[in-house]
Amino acid sequence: MSIINIFKKIIQKRPNENDYGINLSIPSLKKFLTYLPPNPMILNVGCGIGQDSKFLKENGCYVLGVDSSKEMINRAKVYAPEVKFELQDFMKLEPSVKYDAIWCSRVFHHMVNIGPEKFFGQAKNLLKEKGVLYLTSVASDTERGEIIKNNLVIRGLTENSFKSMVMENGFEILDFNYWDDRKGMEIFARVK
Repeated sequence: MSIINIFKKIIQKRPNENDYGINLSIPSLKKFLTYLPPNPMILNVGCGIGQDSKFLKENGCYVLGVDSSKEMINRAKVYAPEVKFELQDFMKLEPSVKYDAIWCSRVFHHMVNIGPEKFFGQAKNLLKEKGVLYLTSVASDTERGEIIKNNLVIRGLTENSFKSMVMENGFEILDFNYWDDRKGMEIFARVK
């Protein structure tokens, strides 16, 4: 089952709700804003149904939300019509616009097939000098362990492998935290 089909199921189970994980994100979103200049341009990768994009827009950001799921984009456009959303593959975005920051929450661990070098290379192509990257990962007790859930491969990382991956790919870590009872990790980073 593809990631798009997984999220189709989420939408079917929650047809009238747009709060999928919002309470988990609020403290991180607030912290993210402290690293940004006034009126920043934000790229929300894997924007889903638009809850994080809406929060960012309401807090003075110019936001482009991208997702590879048409259903998610359609829901996002209804939930947050004031935000620009596009059906896009992050890896195929052209660097014609540079962003102050990229918000990539609850998505990176699904990008197993891309490879970290390509992912971080694309992030650097799209970010302004000293741009900020917010990234989450599923926490794992084993080095780069793969978890199969609903026939979807999820790459779990240890704290050390997550931090090393970020630093080895041209970013400096601004902050690191565990969240959701240590099931996940988050990193706030800046392009070196």
